[in-house]
Order: sequence, then structure tokens, then C-alpha cells
Amino acid sequence: MPGFKEIKRVNRTHVQAQINYDKISSIYDLIEGFWEKKFRKIGLQKLNPVSGQRILQIGVGTGHDQFVISKTIGSQGIAVGADISLKMLLQTKSKLRKIYPNTILSKCDALCLPLKNHIFDSLYMSFVLELFDTPEIPVVLNECKRVLKTDGRIVIITLSNAKETIMEKVYLWGHEKLPSLLDCRPINTTAILLDNKFQVQESQIMSMAGIPVEIVTASNS
Repeated sequence: MPGFKEIKRVNRTHVQAQINYDKISSIYDLIEGFWEKKFRKIGLQKLNPVSGQRILQIGVGTGHDQFVISKTIGSQGIAVGADISLKMLLQTKSKLRKIYPNTILSKCDALCLPLKNHIFDSLYMSFVLELFDTPEIPVVLNECKRVLKTDGRIVIITLSNAKETIMEKVYLWGHEKLPSLLDCRPINTTAILLDNKFQVQESQIMSMAGIPVEIVTASNS
């Protein structure tokens, strides 16, 4: 399939990923937050949450985006934040400060979401999909299709290999040498979504210090 061409494999287990993110949860904003912030802001603009919606975020991290989503959808909406790391979820909970009873935080694996079929208006992932091993990506996206409404929308932000750059090659070298630190690897998100029968509405490629970042909006039908 075109979207999976030349994607590096991920060798660590999900248990190892959970342990790593538990370990760095208290310092994640210091080591990653600065680099991701502007892309997450654009991603949320494209998600465009509105009052009363049901929105799922896969990979809440330390909760900055979850806070915005929960606040925007209001008391009539339902926000679900999922993450494999309990300590990341605790970081998110501290930001929400229990003031948003419309939010449910769930410790789970995106390969098997403990959620009913076709209940969410929108789904959001920021620097998460590229963490999964190549054969797992279609499984995650199938779960996304399952929990989204038929006309539901998905917004995904990832490092991208759609546009080759020198810094991407440098990053991949670092990813191979220090996979616990540079754990994301670039993927072609637009092509992958098309491969998995999403309807791509918009695809934008930006740059993170010379490394391409892809922000893709797609629909479930």
C-alpha cells in the first residue's frame, strides 16, 4: 500500500511505551511541549470543537488539548481522553482540576478502544499515530472508524515522510540510535488515511526545525 512505503518499524512493546511515558510524564512539556505547541494549536483549529459535541482524543499526553476540547464542548458535550500511560492521564486530570464533569479519562490501548460503535462526532490525535508499529496503524484507524459516527471527522498531526528533507534523515538516524527519546518516526498520514478508506478533506505540511509535520483532516465517509 502506498501509504506504508518505507515506513520504519517500531520495535518496542506497548508495555515498554507505557513505562517510558510514565517515566517522562512530569517533564514531557519541557522536552516536547515547546516543539509541538504550534502544531497542536492549528490541529485544534481544524478540529473546530463546538458546544454539545462528543469528541475522543487518543493520546491525551499532559492534557493541554484535552483542556481546550473539554472547555469548548461545554456541559452538553462529552469528551473522552484516552492514553496508555496512567501518569499522563494524571497530568491531564490535574489540568482539568475536576471542573469539567463532561470529561472521561480512560487508560487504554488504541488497538482496542473500550468504546461503543459510532458515538463520536470527531476524533483527534496529535503526534500519536506514528508511535504505532506499521502493521498496527490500520488496526488503530479501524478502531477510529468504528467509534466515529458515519459522518464523523478525524484530525491527525504526525511527523511526515511525505516530503523528504535533510533534517528528516537526521531525525531518523536519532530515532534509530535513541528510540526511547525520539520515539516518533515520520509516516505519510494522508496516504495512509486514503488507504484506510477515509475521505481526506485537507492536508497541510509544515516544518518542525526542518522536519515535515503533516496535519490532516478527514471524514469517516
